[in-house]
Amino acid sequence: MEFQTLNEDFQAEHVVENYETLIWTERYSTNGEFQATFNNIPAGLAQLPEGSYVTLRESTVPMKVETHKIEKKKNAVPVLTVTGRTCEACWLEQRQSVKDLPSAAGRPAWTITADKQSDAAYKAIRTVIGDEERFKDGVSVLAAIAPSISAKRAIPQASLILPQDYSTLTTNTYEIKAGNLYTVIMELITANFHGIKSVRPNTSDTRVDIEIYNGSDRTDELVFDARFDQIDDATYLLSKQGSCDIALVYGPNGSQQVLKNATEEPEGLERRELLVDDSGSTSEIRTNHGLVELYKYNATALFDGQIAEQVASGYNKDYFLGDLLKLTGQYGLSQIVRVAEFIRSSDNTGTKAYPTFEAITTS
Repeated sequence: MEFQTLNEDFQAEHVVENYETLIWTERYSTNGEFQATFNNIPAGLAQLPEGSYVTLRESTVPMKVETHKIEKKKNAVPVLTVTGRTCEACWLEQRQSVKDLPSAAGRPAWTITADKQSDAAYKAIRTVIGDEERFKDGVSVLAAIAPSISAKRAIPQASLILPQDYSTLTTNTYEIKAGNLYTVIMELITANFHGIKSVRPNTSDTRVDIEIYNGSDRTDELVFDARFDQIDDATYLLSKQGSCDIALVYGPNGSQQVLKNATEEPEGLERRELLVDDSGSTSEIRTNHGLVELYKYNATALFDGQIAEQVASGYNKDYFLGDLLKLTGQYGLSQIVRVAEFIRSSDNTGTKAYPTFEAITTS
């Protein structure tokens, strides 16, 4: 791996040298992160100051240096640990999901009409940090949002990309809860299985692209098979403990049941209930809140293992984060999986690179 710093235009600048270990993790459903350790503390601090940006030559993902931790134990060499996360998490955490800045009028309720949760999340981000002049690609969308934000809330380093599966339909109403913007949008996009990513610019641009996206279905073209030594050190974790499939939503404006799946209402021991207290003003808003909460309580269906090196090398060529693949495992556990992470590591034993998967479950 070639660990690099980025300049103010997010272009590769210097190679980071003399680190002891490096772990670089890219994720689909949550933010990516890195961790680097140094025995030469002055050199590490000089190369990776807080607030600087880094990447790998093999990756398109930029991350921000957030934390320095120095451990100096008795009779041991001091160690500097530098950690950071992907830009979309670092930046959006600095904003709150409120449409208007404080005024005498108080904080009015904020709703967005959109076709699906990921579209509502896109509109919410653009409303909070966007302005029509800077984001040319979304003028038609912005005309419907009519943001009334302070220009000081904009993030000049970010370029918000219109999702590829964005729909101009406004069939549903979503209430945008007050809170940390990153947390609020992650709840929305998780409910319809989307991810969010940041991508460093090519040489003709100076802003990091932030995009809400979903993976492609590659189950007909790409199969990983444990029976042919394509998977090493496999662990399967399957459990319905703590999962829920029906939400009982109660609030001062009404109450209702919300099903996770559009099937018959579950009964008997197949029925797993979740209680949701919600003040949504309409049935539609309460339904969407119920779905968001339900998808926090999925059944556990995880596969963790290292893919053989020759198979892992297909990342960002044959498959990408969020893609659906066919995993032919052992013990009758073959199933459809999503590429949840891609991990690269380097230490005194060498370098490794491999994906991890999340099995697709309907309950």
